Amino acid sequence: MSDQLRWYSKTQIVLHWITVALVIAQYVLHDSIANAWELIQSGRPISFDPLVLSHVAGGIFIALIVLIRLRLKYINAHEAKDLLSNRLSNIAYKLLYALLMMMVLSGGTAWFFRIDAAANAHNLFKVLLLITVLGHVLAALYHHFIVKDGLLNRMFFARK
Repeated sequence: MSDQLRWYSKTQIVLHWITVALVIAQYVLHDSIANAWELIQSGRPISFDPLVLSHVAGGIFIALIVLIRLRLKYINAHEAKDLLSNRLSNIAYKLLYALLMMMVLSGGTAWFFRIDAAANAHNLFKVLLLITVLGHVLAALYHHFIVKDGLLNRMFFARK
């Protein structure tokens, strides 16, 4: 493995995979909240649905985890020796964190304040997040199989 890459802390790894699980859950729970949103928009009452509550709570947890991860990233700042890789990595992480927070803010604004434009923005951010996550996964696979720098090992508690 390249000596320019650092190992992530257990906390960073756990938070990464919790974020992954929560984001997947948000996509799985989408239909429940979308159906509730349609009822609200048509003026019909909605009944309590634990899946809707789970989607809302999941968004709040994602925001909290992103804030914790940003703090950890700031505390454990590391720059790769390769300037281009460092810039691309920083842009990618900023984009991922920004999209996650925009998803939470737009979804919360739509749901709690019944603002249609926020719901539309939420749907746009959803597509942008999927594209960005796909890029993130492809970059990780590129590093693992082409660059062979052990990047995936660092995210699965593997040690030298």
